[in-house]
Amino acid sequence: MEEGENMPIKKVNHIAIAVKDIDKGISFYRDILRLPYYGTQIVEAAGCKAAFFGCGDLEIELVQGIEDFAAVNRFIEERGEGLYHIAYEVDDLEQDMRYFRSIGVGLRNPVPRPGANHTLVNYIDAEAGHGVISELVQKTEQ
Repeated sequence: MEEGENMPIKKVNHIAIAVKDIDKGISFYRDILRLPYYGTQIVEAAGCKAAFFGCGDLEIELVQGIEDFAAVNRFIEERGEGLYHIAYEVDDLEQDMRYFRSIGVGLRNPVPRPGANHTLVNYIDAEAGHGVISELVQKTEQ
């Protein structure tokens, strides 16, 4: 990436919220806030269950760990429930990962991994984001 060239972040894809009990979370966002509920999905690579809601041009994603290795479990242990990450949609995740590495920004995974809803994902370390985890999301063919 050349100096002055903008990152190819297309938009905020979703905001993820870490929860201990996804059913209670679903009840709040669907029944109280009345956001359109798109359903749940198991994300095996992350060891979690995710629920999705529409909110304008982006989604709200609730994330609950269902396996011991799930990073969201450690997050909740250390910080409690709440804002887990902001996900930014990109066109070329591997290119963006090379860029971040070239400027010394840490990434959680050495290669992209499968995410929810036919995506590849990786995470920028929270330290770089001033305490907020940033997820990079590339849509794949369905």
